[in-house]
Amino acid sequence: MRPAWIAAWLRDPRQFRADATMPSFGLSTQDCDDLAAWLATLGTAAAAPTFTPEMATQGELRFRQLGCVACHLAPGDAVAGAANGARIPLGHVEAKWLPAALVDYLQHPARSEEHTSELQSPCNLVCRLLLEKK
Repeated sequence: MRPAWIAAWLRDPRQFRADATMPSFGLSTQDCDDLAAWLATLGTAAAAPTFTPEMATQGELRFRQLGCVACHLAPGDAVAGAANGARIPLGHVEAKWLPAALVDYLQHPARSEEHTSELQSPCNLVCRLLLEKK
């Protein structure tokens, strides 16, 4: 994850998700920045994958085929409206994830959350989430 996103999450997780269960630790802005910078030093950064516009198109199709739209709003989708209910917007993906880390997250769902377990083309989906500019 990107250090700036981690720091913002630590300061106020509810700015990203109103239903976030992360407690408020009462950290100063500097403490959040320092903690995020330290967390970013853990592990090794993987090489960034190369994406093509075709992969973004394939990722958008896969996003819909897998039913991700039942729980998530794709980048560029309107957030307001009753039809969107409690779906989680993904417009923050580019700010949160480094591309290689997102590919890894989607390829190894057991390390993270259960809802990504059926992804078969994670690189295309990552491309869709990171390159979508509306």
